[in-house]
Amino acid sequence: MSRGIVTKYRAAFMIWTAVMLFGLSAAPAAWADPAPTGPWMPELTTYPRLFVDDADLPLLSDRATREPYATFMNRIRSRASAGYSSVVPEDYDVNRENANGRVAKNAAFLAWLEADETMADKAASVLEVMAVDYGEWDYEQIDDDIHIAEALHGYAVAFDFLAGSGLIDETRMAGIEDRFATMMANLYDDYANKLASYVAVSTNNHASKICGGMVLAAMVLNQDPDALKWFSFAMENLVRVWLEFQTAEEGAIAEGPYYMAYSALEHLPAFYAYDRLVGETATWLRRELCLVGPGCDWTPTQILNPFDDPKLRVQHEWTVRVRMPDGQMPPIDDANLSSFYNGLVAGRLDDGVLAWDWWMNEEHPAYTDGVVSLDVEAMAMYDEDLEPTHPEEAGWATSYVSPSNGQAVFRSGWEPEDSWMMMLAENGDPHKRGGGHEQGDALSVSLYARGQYLLIDSGYSKWDNNIYVREGKNHNVPTVDGEPPAAPIRLSGLGGTEAYIVDAIDDGAVPFATAEASWDGADMTRTLYAPGSDYVIVIDQMTDRDAHQYGMLWHGLAGGDAGGVFTLNADGATWAQADAGVDVHVTHTGSSLNFSTYEDLHGLIYGQLDTHSVLSAQDAGTAEDAAFVTVALPFDVASAADLVYAPIDLSGAAAARVSTGNATDVVLAQTGTTKYRLSSSDTGGPALTTSLATVVWRHEPNGDSDTVHISGKGDLDIAGLPLWKSRKTDRVSLTRTGNTWHVQTAGRSKLKVKYSGDYTVTPPGAVQASKFFRYITLKSSGATSYTLELK
Repeated sequence: MSRGIVTKYRAAFMIWTAVMLFGLSAAPAAWADPAPTGPWMPELTTYPRLFVDDADLPLLSDRATREPYATFMNRIRSRASAGYSSVVPEDYDVNRENANGRVAKNAAFLAWLEADETMADKAASVLEVMAVDYGEWDYEQIDDDIHIAEALHGYAVAFDFLAGSGLIDETRMAGIEDRFATMMANLYDDYANKLASYVAVSTNNHASKICGGMVLAAMVLNQDPDALKWFSFAMENLVRVWLEFQTAEEGAIAEGPYYMAYSALEHLPAFYAYDRLVGETATWLRRELCLVGPGCDWTPTQILNPFDDPKLRVQHEWTVRVRMPDGQMPPIDDANLSSFYNGLVAGRLDDGVLAWDWWMNEEHPAYTDGVVSLDVEAMAMYDEDLEPTHPEEAGWATSYVSPSNGQAVFRSGWEPEDSWMMMLAENGDPHKRGGGHEQGDALSVSLYARGQYLLIDSGYSKWDNNIYVREGKNHNVPTVDGEPPAAPIRLSGLGGTEAYIVDAIDDGAVPFATAEASWDGADMTRTLYAPGSDYVIVIDQMTDRDAHQYGMLWHGLAGGDAGGVFTLNADGATWAQADAGVDVHVTHTGSSLNFSTYEDLHGLIYGQLDTHSVLSAQDAGTAEDAAFVTVALPFDVASAADLVYAPIDLSGAAAARVSTGNATDVVLAQTGTTKYRLSSSDTGGPALTTSLATVVWRHEPNGDSDTVHISGKGDLDIAGLPLWKSRKTDRVSLTRTGNTWHVQTAGRSKLKVKYSGDYTVTPPGAVQASKFFRYITLKSSGATSYTLELK
């Protein structure tokens, strides 16, 4: 089999890493304990066992007559009727084994479910020609592990149902079992032993997929004298890699949602089968680190049933929290737009929101597809008695801000027509543990609205193409002297720009999240505001002791191969498709911006590598400090604009107004403390005078309520309302209804309110409050929240 330079380079790096990590001292020692021998759970003697047993036959027969199971059955019949390769090739061919495994799996299931002798004979015939010899499987061929996993999965499930069908005579079945066991023995020797140093550093979907397949095989070959060794090695690795290494504390998968789905093809069936057959925390054996087997140490280890591990639930719920309105998972890191298998675990986790997510997918409702389809598993795993629960009914907020995951998501609702926006700010494990699948997406912002993906992350395509879409320039990010944030070194996960969510309010009229990052000497602060959770305001603040040319990159899904119409405007750009589009307006604190466009690549589905148009907005000069305001307004092509943008011309400040029909939003950003006066014609409401660094103000036509986010030292003077003075630089949020102000501070605060009447502060002790002459002083030593009522 031919292998490209990329695979060889990856292998070389893996070997180098293993040696550096473990050194020669990790080589097998003369006193190493022997590998475990003997069967695994020898009391298991009946088939099928992985997902169902014979007692479930009436249930599955009944299910086959109604949806969604009837659809699954149609696909199972189609795959079972496909042809297969009956000649074992001289060289192992992963594509052949994959295709044969699919046929055998589906045919064997029909043999068991319907006592179909023809399908039983077909499944047996396929298993009798499974390839068992991997040849010289070495470091140049490590990519084969993920594909061998898929064939192994198919063969294991096929064997399970075929053995349970009782339609194949014992002699023939014993021959199949011997052949399957020979294949497993060779796989263990070639993968676990010869490539032990690679196994030691394989901590992404490569490990979870092949170990998931090995778990399934060991469970059905459980009487083999090596079954305990196969199972212990694979299960411990699977749990450690997937639940301990890849899953962040709040559920994000380090290598992104696309590879989560890819891994799930093997790890979810393995977890489900373990839950059925073991169902509790149990002590198995862990193979310790070594450079080459078989002389490796083994030690007892406890393994928690994955379905009892809170991380399994939280990772599945994470896919819902970040989902786009059409039901697909967004392209975070090396990821295409992808669907997921939440319905298969919803019943076992008793989580109706996961069932809702599985069904409410415009692209792929009740999704079971993939390189290895999960239709057979879905017949057993999907619980139709669990009522899908809308996230709002379950008490889920529409906003989701997770500093540890590095994601902030705001949405106007959970329906397909709702708006959705996300900012990425990964650091720590989610940034470092992607197994080579991380991207340069620090501070990147995406927008889906009006039924379309509008401001895009450039996706993934596939491994061979990710070099074209993984860099910072492929994302919606600020730039320093033309340079975007850096991507980690490809293949290693080392380096790259990290970002940190440092502040957020995830509810109210104007939720927001603030993140920080640094590159090329400059400190960057980006705040994503979501007024009404319907459109995007982004304020970027940049600072350094040296002068730089600062700028912005915005990618939209129009122009080039993406079709539609791209228009470069005097203050930004418009991307429009047949039904919807987005206007992006950019202003800044400098004298002028240079707007230009070029075409870049994106891959939002597997193998895609298409072009789209990019807006580049670069300062015409240089400065030590700068602030940019970007406003992105989605629109329906066939309707009058419901979001209206108006620039506010201020020297040295970036300012604008957006009218939404129900409210008006005013945004201002500056780098100093200049006092700016905005007239009522500027604001679309009361006049505003301010010397603050940033102001985002939403006011309603009736004048009864306001929401204001401010930062920096200075004054906030809205005509008709009390004057506010901020003496600290941290963010302060003010929400007014009548004479009552709700105050939230991000850190230390000292506020003064010009008011001559009485007042109350609740809860008592939330802030130090005092009054001297006409000013109320409100001081806090840290972040706090309180209500000020002006009598």
